[in-house]
Amino acid sequence: MKNLKITSGLLMAMVIFATSCSDDRDHNPTALEPVSFVLNEPEYPTTNILLENTSGISFAWSQPEYGTTVVPTYTLQVSTEKDFSDIPSVDDDGNDIMVSSVTTLVSGLTTVSTSIKGKDLNTMILKNYGIESTEDLLVALAANNGFIPVYIRATSTFNEQTINSNIVSIQTIPYFVEPASFTQYYIVGAMTGWSTGSTSMWGLLQPSAEEKNVYSYTTLWEGDGNLKFWEPEDWGDWGKAWSTPVDGDNSPSGILVKDGSGAMVCPEPGAVYTYTINMSDFTYLWTKCDDQNPPTYTSISLIGVDGDWNTDHDLTASSPHNWYIKDYTFAAKTEFKFRADGAWDANWGVELDINDTPYGVGKQNGPNITTPDGTFDIYFNDITGEFTFVKK
Repeated sequence: MKNLKITSGLLMAMVIFATSCSDDRDHNPTALEPVSFVLNEPEYPTTNILLENTSGISFAWSQPEYGTTVVPTYTLQVSTEKDFSDIPSVDDDGNDIMVSSVTTLVSGLTTVSTSIKGKDLNTMILKNYGIESTEDLLVALAANNGFIPVYIRATSTFNEQTINSNIVSIQTIPYFVEPASFTQYYIVGAMTGWSTGSTSMWGLLQPSAEEKNVYSYTTLWEGDGNLKFWEPEDWGDWGKAWSTPVDGDNSPSGILVKDGSGAMVCPEPGAVYTYTINMSDFTYLWTKCDDQNPPTYTSISLIGVDGDWNTDHDLTASSPHNWYIKDYTFAAKTEFKFRADGAWDANWGVELDINDTPYGVGKQNGPNITTPDGTFDIYFNDITGEFTFVKK
């Protein structure tokens, strides 16, 4: 009988324990794994949207049914393909290739709504259709009954699993403007300070003289080496800064996103690197410079302005090896060079007319540079010899 009582007691304890565990599971549900969620139709009219006159189109969606309280992150993606499939293209060597039709316009969101600019949709359309002239645009519109369809979806990522929403379509009328010779992108971060005042726009990424839509910044990456960058029209709006999707990412290469981006980091703070962005495919690359001890200078100046080869017009240092001068006015067409420390030991020039090409690469002891009259912001790098004139 004694053994029977002990056995009965053990059975009761096991039942109580099992019930308790069941209760714990009921109060601590695990997240479900939904396969989709709903992106709402925009309240904005979805037909014949004139992108040139559209400041923003708002979108909202429902949170996927994870079955418990979670905080997923969202992106908003757009494509010219209904199924978001790849599209044919041609590489720089003339080879036929397939490239992604998908552009992520907003990322890193924890809210269930956002808006996208007409300008950003327009850029995506021109890129996907290979539109390089007004004639190209008219052909594309004629082939699509007078409008270009655009498809939008949201994605939700939780616990390293990403799901897509339904796809919403809109009908757009894009526009074509002659592309500027370059787009201005300004670094903000450890090298230039995190100030968002308009006078702090001195960290210009230099446009490449060889590749379209490629820009770079070469310096000794001091401090923590963090950075983001802005287009001038978005300057000061942290929600519209370009950078990496993951805050603190120090990868040697990766993708760029706008809206909700995190600060990226030089792979080796304290070293001399070139940071390069390619705005055709929205990627970045860090390249460590061979010379980790480039010459340093006390001053960089313009010399030769108005035929005066005795007076130096000094630039200001913005970060190691990067210099600028704001609102500099040339009273008349003139020739000039860049030089260091008020002497000719280090000087840079190239046979180039700023009126034709507002950026280039100066060579040691190169020929004079020609500039028209006018007011400019001027940027120069004493490692690469790159310079850029921004017309005011």
